[in-house]
Amino acid sequence: MGDGAPLHEALFENGVYPLIIMELKSERIIRVNNVFKEWFRTDEPSFRSISLRGGSKQLAVRLEQNPVVRDMELSIIHGNGKKVACLGTAHKIRENRTERTLIVIHESLETSRQTAVLKRKSFNLYTLSQNIDMAFWSVDTQMSLVDYNNHFSKLLETADKPVKPPLPDIMDVDWKARYEAALRGEKKEYNDFYRGKNLITKLSPIYTDYGEVAGVSATIRDITDEINRRKNLEVLHQRFNSILDSATDAAIIATDPQGIIRQFNRGASVMLGYTPEEIIGKRDLLHFYAPSFLREIKNYIRAEKGVRLKSSQIFSWLTDNPDLINNMEWRFINKQRRTIDVKISLSTVLMEDQSYAGILLIAQDISELKRIREELEISKMQAEEMSRTKTSFLANMSHEIRTPLNGIIGMADLLKNTPLTDMQQNQVSIVLKSANTLLLLINDILDYTRIEAGKFKLGLASFSMRNLLEDIIEMMAVSFKEKNIRFKVNIDEQVTDRLVGDPRRIKQILLNLVGNALKFTNKGFIEVQISQINEGMGDLTLYIRVIDTGIGISEEEKEKLFQSFSQADSSTTRKFGGSGLGLAISKELVSMMEGEIGMDSRPGEGSTFWFTIKLARDVRELENLKAIVINGNAVSRKALMRRLKSLHMEAAGASEFEDLTKKEIATADVILVHENLTNRDWRNSAGGKTMIIETSFSRDSPLNKNIDGRLLLPCRQDELINCLTTVIEKRKKTVLFNNSRKEILPEEREENSRIRILIAEDNKINQLVAMNFLKKLGYSADLAENGEQALEACRNRTYDAVLMDQMMPVMDGIEATSRIRNGEGGEANKNVKIIALTANAMKGDREALIEAGMDDYIAKPIVLKDIQEILDRNLKSS
Repeated sequence: MGDGAPLHEALFENGVYPLIIMELKSERIIRVNNVFKEWFRTDEPSFRSISLRGGSKQLAVRLEQNPVVRDMELSIIHGNGKKVACLGTAHKIRENRTERTLIVIHESLETSRQTAVLKRKSFNLYTLSQNIDMAFWSVDTQMSLVDYNNHFSKLLETADKPVKPPLPDIMDVDWKARYEAALRGEKKEYNDFYRGKNLITKLSPIYTDYGEVAGVSATIRDITDEINRRKNLEVLHQRFNSILDSATDAAIIATDPQGIIRQFNRGASVMLGYTPEEIIGKRDLLHFYAPSFLREIKNYIRAEKGVRLKSSQIFSWLTDNPDLINNMEWRFINKQRRTIDVKISLSTVLMEDQSYAGILLIAQDISELKRIREELEISKMQAEEMSRTKTSFLANMSHEIRTPLNGIIGMADLLKNTPLTDMQQNQVSIVLKSANTLLLLINDILDYTRIEAGKFKLGLASFSMRNLLEDIIEMMAVSFKEKNIRFKVNIDEQVTDRLVGDPRRIKQILLNLVGNALKFTNKGFIEVQISQINEGMGDLTLYIRVIDTGIGISEEEKEKLFQSFSQADSSTTRKFGGSGLGLAISKELVSMMEGEIGMDSRPGEGSTFWFTIKLARDVRELENLKAIVINGNAVSRKALMRRLKSLHMEAAGASEFEDLTKKEIATADVILVHENLTNRDWRNSAGGKTMIIETSFSRDSPLNKNIDGRLLLPCRQDELINCLTTVIEKRKKTVLFNNSRKEILPEEREENSRIRILIAEDNKINQLVAMNFLKKLGYSADLAENGEQALEACRNRTYDAVLMDQMMPVMDGIEATSRIRNGEGGEANKNVKIIALTANAMKGDREALIEAGMDDYIAKPIVLKDIQEILDRNLKSS
């Protein structure tokens, strides 16, 4: 700026921007112009200094590099210390031949920042207006178009019409009237319809900062999809309500997040007696519960989960713990204050954003179901009581019937073994036969009753199948002899002899089938065939057939078989007798043994009854037996020894007989010899010991002579077990099917006389039968008429055995047994053998009696053979 130039001075004082001339080194303000004074409302003496960002030195350096420095920040500091931040431009000038700095202030820094913010906001508003899903435009007070977005353009465009601002030439609408209303300050919303679309048009006045109307802003929003969705929701809502209302057998109730009921279907109205208008929006779920019941629920939750709840918290808490709902009995109170038993389901209702929307409760009235259940429970209890009464009656009847039968059969059995004439023998046989027939009828009825009541249980014991067949032959021998019918038994050699099952019931099935065959066979034979189906090391299935040459059965009559109280022909009962229960009982027993039963027959050609039963091998008799394996092949020998040891047998091995000492051979229970031995004088070498040959030859080979068993190689473990158990049993009993009755030898009678037995029996006839049986067997016996007398007798004498009747007056056999075991019958008799005499077939299970403290039992009516066997088993085996 030149010295004293009037033009420059005028420009300085009256320019557009505030100007400052300063000396940079001293930071002294030389002067400011009038615009500066107006902007900052000050004169020169009122401000103290100017502060430059970065300092005057930095600015001086920058001016040396460039005579103009733009967008520099500085602060004007007033005398009172107030600072005003600004943006300016520095110029390097000369004034009065002195270097000075001219600073041009463009705007305050605050204004600059506000401007930037406004620009950003303006840009954001523009971007928003272009992207919102509605048409937007604005007009001024002259209704001229000022601004609009893309949607506005699309709304106005048609195939034959361009956009014609300022008024949209669309829809049959008086836009001028609408604008005028908005210019008067009115905000209005209009519902329009255009090109099949539903529109909402909004017009609002635009105001200046001084509150004056400067124009109108307008929007058009397409709500067609919303309306369609709303209609669809209404349809769905109506359908949903129809479905809910059609569910009249269940109450469906929904609440909002505050717990107020918003849904109440017709089923709820039917159940609770309220109309929806009485409940919806006015009540919560607690309205349907009595306060006392709510206390029960809270106490239950506190006891089960240790949680204390308010009544209002119960349902929301239970939705998170649904396991407790099914464990509680729920009761509603209806409008008439009547209690209703219900089963409920609770669930949380969530919105699309997973926010909580309330609770859904579904309740079903189970009052009638509960009433029926209670009636069924009462009926069940009554039925069980009737069953107990029936069982008790049958037990008592069994006792009452068997008691006189015991006298008849026992005395007849004794009489038969005395010197009699042929006529007398025949008469005694008739008495015995009639009594045994009556006994079979009673047993059938009692067995069927137990099966029908579901109280029939199979026993589990080890038995010999061959011994069981011997018993059947012995029992049926007289009957076969009377009819001159041959009885044949054919057991496959592969059948395992030692088995685990219920031998009593297997015998019962066979006696039923053989007895039936004998009834209907007048000539020829009856044959029992038994084969085995191996199923593994432990289990096996027996396939048993009873074949007869009798009268046969027609196809029509077959259908009646295996039914209760039924025989092939109604005349059969009259002609042959029987209860008609035998085959029905056999079918049930076979089923309990996991088997099947059936028959094949033709009239005049005989019949074949067959059945299968599942049993287990009894390998216990092999335990601790000593076996010797003689095989020149060391690998094979050791492999077989390992298999024998797995059966808990002692196993030794050798290559030849010569490698064994006489003592080793003498102590062996079984010797397994391989066929390839050079020395084949096996029987002499084995010293008569049980011997099995390991062979791959056929069973007809001469090598099979003079041996006890043949093990065909290679063999399975179950085949090895079967072979071992079979040969061991053979050596134990050399005579198979010995039908002769055992007679008491003088030396046995002498030995028995040293044994004293106490008979505890209240029935005079049974006392007489038991005393005579024991006398015939050579035993010494005392008599007690009830449990109390038996206890007293034990205090006075030591006994080897007590035959204890179960049902006696004063004190029964169970109590007497318990007292004897407790030492009340003397210390010497605490472990005496106590054998139950029971006529109670319903409660005669061995396990129950043993649990009561008895050692064994014998069922009435007793015969000499039975009492002889049971005393031998309990006294002489020990």
